[in-house]
Amino acid sequence: MKKLKTLLLATFLFFCVLSSKADVIYTPVTHMGAVVSLEGIASYELAFSRSNTLNFWGGAGFVFPLGGFFHPAYGTEAAIELRQYFNKNSFQRFNLGFYAGLAYMNAPELYRGSAIDRYTSVGFVPGLKLTYKLQLAPKLIAEPYISLSVPFYEEKFSEIFDENSDGGFVVTLGLRIGFNQVKKLFEK
Repeated sequence: MKKLKTLLLATFLFFCVLSSKADVIYTPVTHMGAVVSLEGIASYELAFSRSNTLNFWGGAGFVFPLGGFFHPAYGTEAAIELRQYFNKNSFQRFNLGFYAGLAYMNAPELYRGSAIDRYTSVGFVPGLKLTYKLQLAPKLIAEPYISLSVPFYEEKFSEIFDENSDGGFVVTLGLRIGFNQVKKLFEK
């Protein structure tokens, strides 16, 4: 049964990647394809059951397309995330989260691989994230993740419901490193 669940999840993620546009930061530039995200974060989790937390996090990071390391976008994001951990009582390893956040980005405007200008953007980003939370030290974590989101940016908000909009899920593959505190709100 566990192998079947793993196979179904892998198949779902594979088809999401095939139908995705780009990373959240590069959403207005949908031809970017796969990107890498590296972030520093601070998070505070309120554990309200043995496997669920409400995570408040914020951070800053860089995002760049494969082969575009020298033209990164950068920005900050703060979000609220509802997490379901697969290991009870440990609040580590794999978890699935639904999140909604606000982001401020500064991204390059590229033409034939060269940055010709930069622009800033503010957006609302809801999504689904599969994360592996690894405890490096008592309050230091590393979280590799894959997320599917549908960002809404201020300059594109009027186009969200337009039948010709270039909507759809966007995929982020990333690594977050930072500080984490978990507070249990339930009795053992």
